[in-house]
Amino acid sequence: MSVEVQVNLYTEAGQFIDVVDGWDKLDATIKINDVGDFTIDVPYKFWKYLGRDSRFEILRSVDGGPLVNFGKTHWFARKFVRTSVGNPITVSGPNAMILIKRLIVAYPANSTQALVSATPTDDAIKGLFDNNLVYNGVPTPPRGYKLVARQPLYGQGPNIDKGFSWREVLATAQDMAQDAQGAGFYVTFDVLFINGVFELRTYVGCRGVDRREGFNLNPLILSEEAETLTNVQVTDDYTDEATVIYAGGPGEEALRQIGFAYDQERINASSFNYIEKFIEATNLTTLAALNAEAARELVNSRPKHLLNADMVDGPGNRLDVNYGLGDFATARYDTDSFSVEVNAVNLTLDQEKGEQITTRLEGTLWTSN
Repeated sequence: MSVEVQVNLYTEAGQFIDVVDGWDKLDATIKINDVGDFTIDVPYKFWKYLGRDSRFEILRSVDGGPLVNFGKTHWFARKFVRTSVGNPITVSGPNAMILIKRLIVAYPANSTQALVSATPTDDAIKGLFDNNLVYNGVPTPPRGYKLVARQPLYGQGPNIDKGFSWREVLATAQDMAQDAQGAGFYVTFDVLFINGVFELRTYVGCRGVDRREGFNLNPLILSEEAETLTNVQVTDDYTDEATVIYAGGPGEEALRQIGFAYDQERINASSFNYIEKFIEATNLTTLAALNAEAARELVNSRPKHLLNADMVDGPGNRLDVNYGLGDFATARYDTDSFSVEVNAVNLTLDQEKGEQITTRLEGTLWTSN
């Protein structure tokens, strides 16, 4: 396999500066629903072009194919390490998902900008974006960014009730996606660099391609025996299980609103499995929202039956050719099958040692024989 890599440098405003020649080492990681990070060693001659939020773009071509933007993103320079004049400069920083993390929901409780009720998850996440990241010239100083956009509202995912005043936008969006998962729906989001702007996108059902056995005519079935999985770890963990959840809302003593949820099947799993947990949810003002928060925590408090592994990048399993971030696959371990997702990809490049790809898989028990 032959791989060509091109690194482009842009100003913080997106003006192309040059192709970065002579770079030495590069390390970049993209993740599902989280901020990625990168580090690159560039020749000292590029120092005059570097500054806060200078942007890098990583393009890959496999076996003579087209150049593909790794992660479909730009990487923001935030840290510069120099040693002797003339030595390479180590530049590091996050990808475009950092834009969501930089803002908070700067609105009071119960305001329309800090509360959703019976709102599809897809629309709720995009509402966060509209109210906090899109440029707003009214306050002093103005809030948000001009070079951002989002997909249309699709009304997808389960309806959620949630308050989130003064919380980080990224953490709130992650919670919303988790709420959807608790209701049995897959919802993720990303900020991609599309046509010169940073666009928020949401994904319902699957982030990439569903190649699980039984869902695809060309399934991707992975196992240690087939030498397509390595560093496999299977965990059955009941440590933090809870089966009865109380969510405490506003008010005091007998007047305090309390949400409630329980799982009778799991309570019955053991003579001692009646396990209570209390969570604070004072930012929620309706009983429906408190019950939903309790139900979400009940899902989060289930026992964990997890498989974590690295997928071997090789013939038939090439990044950006055969698979990508967010794809689903089937992983087999012993007599069990796990539904797994490509939830992180690390790209390491060294001019002497070449390219190394670490594709992280995570999934839950699907079938057991």
